[in-house]
Amino acid sequence: MSANVHVPTPPKRVKVYEQIKDEWTDKGTGYCSGEITPDSNEPYIIVRSEENRHEILLKEHIRGEIQFQKQQDSLIVWSNGSNTELALSFQEADGCMKILDFLVFVQKTLAQHISITIITNTDDGEISELIAGPVFFPPDPCVGNLADVHTAIVHLVSFQFSREPLCAFLTGTDYLKKLALVFDQAEAARNLDELHKLCYIIKLLFGLNDCKIVERLIEDGVVIGTIGALEYDPAFPIYKANHRQYFDPKEIFREVIPINDPDVRIKIKQTYRLHFLKDVLARLFEESTISMITSMIYFNQMSVVIALQNSDYFQRLFEIYQGPSSKSKVEQRREGVRFIHSMFFVTKGFQPHQKKLTFSILVEKGMFPQIEFAVADSDRSIRMLGTELLTAMIELDPILLRSYAKSQTENNTNPDNQFTLMDTLVDQFINDSDIGLKFQTLECLKCMLDNPLCNPAILGSYDDNFLTRRIPENTTNLLITKFYERCGKKIFSVLKARAIDQNATTKTTTTATNGLAPPAQRTLYEHVCDLVSFCIRMHGDKCWVCSVEEGAWPGIAALIRGHGSHTVQIAALRTLRQTLAVKYQAYGPELIRSGCIDAIIDVLLKMGNRNNLVNSVCLELLNTIKNLDIYLNAPQISFDPNSVGAYLVKTRRNDLREKLAFAGTAQQLVETVDVLEEAAIAAANGSVPEEVAEAAAAATEIAAREATVAAAIVAAAAMEEAAAVKAMENAASAAAAAASAAAAAITTTAPTIVIASPSPTSPTSPTPPVSVSSSDYCSENNIFTTAEAIASAAATAVASGTGEQPPRFQPGQNLGTQHPEYFAIAATGEFKPSLVPYGDDDEDEDEDEEDDEDEENEEETEEQEEQTPRVIHNSEQFGSRSKVQKSPLKRKECDTPPEPRKTIQEDEPSIECSL
Repeated sequence: MSANVHVPTPPKRVKVYEQIKDEWTDKGTGYCSGEITPDSNEPYIIVRSEENRHEILLKEHIRGEIQFQKQQDSLIVWSNGSNTELALSFQEADGCMKILDFLVFVQKTLAQHISITIITNTDDGEISELIAGPVFFPPDPCVGNLADVHTAIVHLVSFQFSREPLCAFLTGTDYLKKLALVFDQAEAARNLDELHKLCYIIKLLFGLNDCKIVERLIEDGVVIGTIGALEYDPAFPIYKANHRQYFDPKEIFREVIPINDPDVRIKIKQTYRLHFLKDVLARLFEESTISMITSMIYFNQMSVVIALQNSDYFQRLFEIYQGPSSKSKVEQRREGVRFIHSMFFVTKGFQPHQKKLTFSILVEKGMFPQIEFAVADSDRSIRMLGTELLTAMIELDPILLRSYAKSQTENNTNPDNQFTLMDTLVDQFINDSDIGLKFQTLECLKCMLDNPLCNPAILGSYDDNFLTRRIPENTTNLLITKFYERCGKKIFSVLKARAIDQNATTKTTTTATNGLAPPAQRTLYEHVCDLVSFCIRMHGDKCWVCSVEEGAWPGIAALIRGHGSHTVQIAALRTLRQTLAVKYQAYGPELIRSGCIDAIIDVLLKMGNRNNLVNSVCLELLNTIKNLDIYLNAPQISFDPNSVGAYLVKTRRNDLREKLAFAGTAQQLVETVDVLEEAAIAAANGSVPEEVAEAAAAATEIAAREATVAAAIVAAAAMEEAAAVKAMENAASAAAAAASAAAAAITTTAPTIVIASPSPTSPTSPTPPVSVSSSDYCSENNIFTTAEAIASAAATAVASGTGEQPPRFQPGQNLGTQHPEYFAIAATGEFKPSLVPYGDDDEDEDEDEEDDEDEENEEETEEQEEQTPRVIHNSEQFGSRSKVQKSPLKRKECDTPPEPRKTIQEDEPSIECSL
């Protein structure tokens, strides 16, 4: 139905019929329109003749109780005041709808007693729908006629056209107040039947899903009657609920400070009552009603928060946290914390930008002094609310918290008033016995101490490659400095006390009879280790210096050795691992002196071959020490006798080799340190390391049958080592030795190198490759600048046997930076190739062309193979790529290595390199 009706309606072609003696007679064809006379303001349906527009075929006055029926799509039938049956048959359905809309408009404005019905034919018969008609409002309620009121409302609710007039009637009069008065009378008379009818009526009114009616039902003066009627649910006739006790305004509405805006006060009361309906009385309503109530709650909350933001309310509220406190003022401040916490709970349903704006306004108007009061309060519930406020702020916008902490430190000239929030959080973190509060406080401290330069979005996630990442040092700022000056001692004193008390027995007051610390103390140890690990990663030397000065690391060693739960041991081991990863060489000596390194071996010896998490973490930490020694020493062919790995091998060799023989990691650590030491001694004496020499010798033997693959891989490995050593300013002699080894490996195994020329402009005119002497190509001045060319040679050689595309290298960059898989010199002296060619996505089309060429040359290749002697790989001698033996000096094993070449032509003259 159209909502807009233009009077007069546009004329539509129609036939007029009149029923005479039970037969329909055609009265002519014309154009029909709905009109209202300007003088008498009376509505008419007028049909003018098609042949003579001045001739009127029908002029029907719309009045009285005429019942119009729309049948099919283009027929309107009715009976006028003289009991004459008339019908209009329209040529188009659109014309029928225009007149129907006009009739509905007239019924609502000028002739309320007419009715319009739509009759629809279906397979199950005819369906009649009353779309407009007279509206009879319910009578005034009283005890005795509630059944008639209920019947009238049911009839009005049944039709869509009558709902709007009913809603306007209920909101425009005091009808709902009359119902509340009738409830009081019925309850006073203990008339249970009338009370049940009132409950039905109230549920029907809520079922209208009209916001204005709901607001009238819960307003002052009506809400008690509304809730009271719902207490008498006919579904439980012998029971009565007691909901009205929650609607005493004197007990429910509490203000921390007066709210001056009356509209805000009304909205707050409405929201509370709507919440009660939604949460307590939801069983009585349909889902559509609950959805409407939820929407009303949301918009009420939004309007209340915005109104308070735009007023001076928050500013007046936060002023109560200034100055000295008294007993009465403390209670008022606690109420203020509860109010702000409730408001933050409300804003959870807001849009993110609106929540962020709310936080910003509250911080601007002075919210943080309130949080400081809440976190330091003696009431546990208030401390919990304050911590939850901080946590909510961190989740939404952590910059707000860090900015406040920084400004509080920088802008306050009184040292006693600086850093109060951080001091309070640290005190709560250490002294509070609530485990949940400790964790929340820890997250708040991490947020305030976070270093944006170490954001995972910048550095990448924590994974197995963390050893090769360099974590940036924290920028010097007053906030971090003040933290370690004022709060670091408190935090590290927990670990220092653990070191002093590491030999405590059941006689101490902090240890339970089973040898374990109490739950709160164990949780504190775990969180302190977590915080130390975080600070070491974020702040580096600042945290390290403070922790050493305060004697924290002997405490970490004590926690590793035990006297607590396994979770505490794991937390301490995790801290130790993080510290070693940040600055292995710088922090290692102090960790040795403090006993942390020996504690690892002590735990392994105590655990034995048990299959538990602590044992696994210790073994993983030994593997980390081994990898760090390789990473820092192998490229420079150097050896640090003061490293953690060297210390363990020197002082605990017997334990690592014999008592921990079940752990392969311990054996690998000893072998790795020994190999690094031998290689460094050889390099210092000016000789080629034994591993490089053995690899070159193995490559020479292989080159007799597989010159391209063997020479390329050996050259790539030696070249990478030379390039890496060259970059170290303090390793000139080692660089010269590595360069000589690389040149020797290449010139020995491949006298000639074929270098492909740059790609031609025309693909049909390839440029022939150029052959150069390997001794000239690998001269001392050129060897360090051509690592990418040698690497491409290795990739091309292997790809030629597997059909895969070789990797692309950026000129001028270290080979190991791009593809560390090419480091293929094993510590045992055996040559174990582990080269994996990488394909490029943009070369997929070239692969298709190459496949076509391979098919064309397949027959020719088979003939050449029959005439050429074939050499098959011996996987036991040269190492199958699918089972590469692990080596302490190998940086990375291949995940999915290619299959070895099956045949190699012996007369292949050179290495194919692509610049």
